[in-house]
Amino acid sequence: MNIFITGCNSYIGKYLANSFVEQGNNVIGTSRINPKIRNRNFKFIKHDLSVSPILKIKKKIDFFIHIAGKRQSKTSKVRDYISSNIIVSYNLQKMIKKHKPKLVIYTSSRCIYGDVKDKILNEKANILNPDVYGQTKFLPEKIFEEVANTISLRMSTVLGKGAPLTETGGWIASTYRKLLLGQTVEVVDTKINNFIHVSDIFNIINVFFKKKNFVTDQLNISCSKVSTSKKIVYLMKNLLNSKSKIIQKLNKQHFYTISNHKLKKYYLTLSAEEAVSKFVEDLKK
Repeated sequence: MNIFITGCNSYIGKYLANSFVEQGNNVIGTSRINPKIRNRNFKFIKHDLSVSPILKIKKKIDFFIHIAGKRQSKTSKVRDYISSNIIVSYNLQKMIKKHKPKLVIYTSSRCIYGDVKDKILNEKANILNPDVYGQTKFLPEKIFEEVANTISLRMSTVLGKGAPLTETGGWIASTYRKLLLGQTVEVVDTKINNFIHVSDIFNIINVFFKKKNFVTDQLNISCSKVSTSKKIVYLMKNLLNSKSKIIQKLNKQHFYTISNHKLKKYYLTLSAEEAVSKFVEDLKK
C-alpha cells in the first residue's frame, strides 16, 4: 500500500508512519519538521500545507491519513485554527481529487459536539454551540467527504510516548507528570473513558485499510471499558511508586463518557485502565 500521512512529525503521526512502514507499506509523510524516520519505505516531504498542496507526487496514493492540525489551546487565535484546520484541509482535498484514493482517514475531534448534555456521548448527539476549534475540526469532515470515502475519527485525548505532559496533553498526561514529580494531585471522582492509546489508533485504521468495500462514516473514539478518575490516578501512582498525596475534590461540573457501540462493530479498543498502564510503560522505556 502507498500511504500519505500529514503531520508525520507529531507523536501520533510518527507512531503511525513507523507502524505502517514496519508492515512493509510505502509511506510518504509531510510536515514542517523532519521526523527523522530511518526506513527505506518512508519518504519525507518538508512542506506547509497551509500554503499550498503537494501536486508533484507521481506515485499513486492508496490511502490518506490526515493528522496535521492546530491543537486546541487557550493562546491560539481564530486565524490559527482557520489556517491549520480549514485551509490545510482544502489544499489536501486538491491532492485527494488528483490521486482518487480508496479511503481518507481524518482525525477529527469530539469537540465538534460543543456542549454535551448527555451522560453518554454517541454519534447521534446534537451539535450544540461548538467553539471555534470544534467548528474547524468539523468542517474538514465535509471537505473530504465531498471528494472521497472518508472515515472521521472523532478523537479524545491520545496517550502515547511524545505526548506533552502538560494540560495541553490532557488530564492523564499532566497527572502523570505530577505523580512523577511527587506533587499533590487533586481528583474529582467520575466515570471516565474519554481517551485512547495511540496503538489503538493504528489498529483501527488498519482494520479499515484491509476492508474490500470502503465507505464514509464518523466514529467517536475512546477506551472500550469505563473506569473512574480516582482508579486511574491510583493506578498510575502505584505503577510509578509515587509518593504524591491524592486529594479528592467535589465538582458539580457535568461529566460524560463516550459510547463505544458503533466503534466496537469494527474494533475493540483497550479498556481505560489497560490504556493508562500501556502509556506508563511506554514512558518508562
